[in-house]
Amino acid sequence: MQTKNFKIISTLGPSSLTQNFLDTIKKHHQLHLRFNFSHLGIQKLSDYLNFVENSFLNQKLTYYLDLPGKKMRIGHLKKPYPLTNNQEVRLIQGDKPGLTHIPIPSKALFNLITTDDLILLQDGIIKLQVLSRSQEQLKARVIQGGILRSLAGIIVHQKPELSNENPNLINSILKFAQNRHIDYLALSYITSSSDIEDLRQSCAQLSYYPKITAKIEHPLALNNLNNICNQADEIWYCRGDLGVFISPRELAKWQDKTIKIATKNQKPVLVAGQVFQYLTEHIYPTRTEVVHFMKILDDGANGIVLSDETAIGRHSEKAAEAVFSLLKEIT
Repeated sequence: MQTKNFKIISTLGPSSLTQNFLDTIKKHHQLHLRFNFSHLGIQKLSDYLNFVENSFLNQKLTYYLDLPGKKMRIGHLKKPYPLTNNQEVRLIQGDKPGLTHIPIPSKALFNLITTDDLILLQDGIIKLQVLSRSQEQLKARVIQGGILRSLAGIIVHQKPELSNENPNLINSILKFAQNRHIDYLALSYITSSSDIEDLRQSCAQLSYYPKITAKIEHPLALNNLNNICNQADEIWYCRGDLGVFISPRELAKWQDKTIKIATKNQKPVLVAGQVFQYLTEHIYPTRTEVVHFMKILDDGANGIVLSDETAIGRHSEKAAEAVFSLLKEIT
């Protein structure tokens, strides 16, 4: 079990944008911050970076920036939208913020969807079944409810080819990342090593040479793990989206396999997605989460990524403190 250089990457979000949170990561020497562009945008991302840099004037942090990738997302909601079982909802094409409908900025969904298709939102937590469709609107019934938030990811069951990408936006993000000295670009929803090669080429055209993290969250990536590990600088095994496509049993099997393949290729590998999900609402992890964390360490992973736990959790500072302290106890 190697714990000396074990990384715990915290996602910065509304809950953790505080001096107390930054003091916590500083105290435990876990100066790795993740920013999810899909939930921020350039202006808010700039504000977040300014806040962090004003707090760490002479101390180096490692920044990870999640690129949007090919993942399709809903638009902005006026406020979180509670969806209950058997409720009927409308999905409307466009960017107009929704209060009683779900905005869908991309037209691709409306071109590929058919009646009875199952739409999965927010890592599959929310499930909708399509009742009817037109070119600009879908009507659906809530099969499994939950609280829907702006920019939630969209997956259509058994249609992994559904994707969305904006080259102009990516180019703007790369220029911003270069100017702000972002260390790592985390590439979402990759399917093959060519996605990494394309990103490196785009960066090179700007004379920008960040490290590239390959996020394994699409089933097609599983068949290309060796090539992806060969091309990437770091691997994240992301169980949120991937767990929507494959069964929990397969998810466990591929976690083990991904760690082994990345290690064989001498690439750092981190586990992401609900590692300490209980900490999103509570200040102590469950026994099951602690046992699972120990297994991640024993299997040879080089770190974990905290997502909701720190970005939108009720007790982000205490959540981070709990995980950092746990790692310290082990070492």
